Amino acid sequence: MIENSMFYMNFEASSEQQEACIEKIKEAGSDDVNPIYLLKKPIIDKKADYDYKDAFVVLMPKHKMIFINFGDEDDFEEFQEDFIEDMGYISKKYDFSLVSVNGGLKDNAIPNKTTAVLMLTDDGVKDAFASSVSEMNDTYKHEYAVTDPSLSATVSFSDNTSADAMTKQSTKAFITALVNLPGGVHRMSHDIDGLVQTSLNMGILKTTENEMQASFSIRSSVSSEKFMLMDMISCLMDSLGGYITNFGEYPAWEFKKESHLRDLMSEVFEEQYGYKPIINALHAGVECGLFSEKLPGLDCVSFGPAIYDIHTAKERLSIESVIRTWKFTLEVLKRLK
Repeated sequence: MIENSMFYMNFEASSEQQEACIEKIKEAGSDDVNPIYLLKKPIIDKKADYDYKDAFVVLMPKHKMIFINFGDEDDFEEFQEDFIEDMGYISKKYDFSLVSVNGGLKDNAIPNKTTAVLMLTDDGVKDAFASSVSEMNDTYKHEYAVTDPSLSATVSFSDNTSADAMTKQSTKAFITALVNLPGGVHRMSHDIDGLVQTSLNMGILKTTENEMQASFSIRSSVSSEKFMLMDMISCLMDSLGGYITNFGEYPAWEFKKESHLRDLMSEVFEEQYGYKPIINALHAGVECGLFSEKLPGLDCVSFGPAIYDIHTAKERLSIESVIRTWKFTLEVLKRLK
C-alpha cells in the first residue's frame, strides 16, 4: 500500500504492536526529505510471500537495512536470510549479465535518461522480464509522482544474440555499487532553516572498454562532511575492487552574518529596482568557495542574471536580466572605488 510519495508499505499490520511501531516510524520520518519503505516481501515480486508474519524491514536512503521483529527468534533469523537473498530477486530469477550502462553528460547536472544493455541467458523469459520491469515502473511512477512525474522505465529486445558482456562477478559488483552508493540530500543545515548543507548526485554513468565509471558532484558548506562522503564512496569501491579519483573540487563557502559588500549591494539594488533584494543562502558549488579558500576573510557575494532549470537539459538564460545585472554590477564597482 502506497500512502504517499515518501512512504511505502507492501503489507497490512498484523498486530496492534506492529501498528504502533509503524506509526512511530511515520512520525519520525515526517520531516525527512527521503522516502521510507516498510516491506514484508520484495517490492518487485507481488506474488512472493513469507510464512513468518511477525517481522518487517525498514529501508531508507543512506541507512542500513533495519529488521524489526515481534516474534520467535529462530523463525526471525530464517526470515532475515530469505529476505536478504530475495533482495537480488531480478538477477536471481532472470539470469543476466550487464553489457553497458550509459547516462548523463555532466557530473554537476541531474541526468534525464540512462540506458542499460543486458544479456539474458534464457531467451524464453523475455515476457516475464518485461512484466517485472513494468511492475517496478508502476510502483516508482506513483512513488515519485510529485518530484519526478515523467519518470518511466521501458524495455525493448534486440535480435542481436552476441555481445561483449561483463562477467557475473563484475555484474554483481556493479549492481551492488549502484544500490549502496549515497545520493541526494545528505544533511540539512541547523543554522538556516530549509537550506541543504550537504548533498551529492551521480551525474554520469559510462561504460568504457575495461570498466564502468560513475561521476559524482559532491557539495557541502562544511568541509568535514564533504570529505566524509568521499570516504564513504572510497570504502565501498575498495570493497568491490574499484577505485575513486577526485578532481574539480569546490571548497566549502560558509555564510557570513556580517558583510559590508552584501550591505552595499543591497543598497544599490534597492535604489535601482525600488524594493529590497531577497538574500538567500543557496546549496551549490560556486567560485566564491575557491576564492575564499585562497583569501581567508574575503568578503564576497554570488549574484547573476536569471537562469532557469539550472544544471538540467532544459537550462536557459534570460537575456533581459543580463542587461540589468550588467548595470547593477557597474554601479557597485563605482561605489567600491
